[in-house]
Amino acid sequence: MIEIRVEGAGFDYPDGTCALQQVDALIPASSTVALAGPNGAGKTTLARLLNGLLVPTRGRVVLDGIDTSQVPASRVAGLVGYVFQNPRRQVFASTVAEEVSFGPRNLGRSETQVEAAVQAALEELDLASRAGCHPYELSQSELRRVALASVLSMQTPVLILDEPTASLDGADQERLLRVMAGLRRRGATVLVITHDMDFVAEECERMLVLRGGRVAADGPPEVVFAAGPGPGLERPAVWRVAQALDRPGVLRSAALLESLRPGPGA
Repeated sequence: MIEIRVEGAGFDYPDGTCALQQVDALIPASSTVALAGPNGAGKTTLARLLNGLLVPTRGRVVLDGIDTSQVPASRVAGLVGYVFQNPRRQVFASTVAEEVSFGPRNLGRSETQVEAAVQAALEELDLASRAGCHPYELSQSELRRVALASVLSMQTPVLILDEPTASLDGADQERLLRVMAGLRRRGATVLVITHDMDFVAEECERMLVLRGGRVAADGPPEVVFAAGPGPGLERPAVWRVAQALDRPGVLRSAALLESLRPGPGA
């Protein structure tokens, strides 16, 4: 399990666009953190700094004591898995099994370890029967699951999920919640780039809100929502219902239902 420290990190793209300015954050090991903010706030740029796809222009990112600017990107990739929002930008192999095996094999795992990791990831995402298919023969839902499985199979201590709830149906939502529960059980650190505040309320213990390339809010979701997450971010439905029912501070649906149960003797 690893701690993530972002120390005064900034990033400028080659065209001169300043995407991040003086970002400071400490993300403890085994935590689940939402990375929120309006479009263009710098969320994806920060995620790519954490994954080693980009190196800070200023400041630094430190993973488990390792400065990402001082090691190859492949070293960082072995620590931080990244599931892209659009799976077609991530998936490239000719079969589902090859796609899911690529990551752990390139991390130097033995063939026995690779096979076990691939089988576990495929089963977790209900893809075992599709192992021999070309990924682009699959539905969009299945393709998204292949992209997630290809990162889960690497068993990295940190995962970044980019808009994981976008366009999910009920069955896919249940699978995602199952994956989140499994990641928590094994103590992984999970960062979720999302506009879905209902998901944040139910699944995340902390919010990091970016605006204009800076940290605008950082704290437990109930604190951030109480203060107001700011333009472009709505408070979750459960929070609004709880307020209407005079249950301020209640954020999760299970807690709200429990608060409405009549007490003994009622």
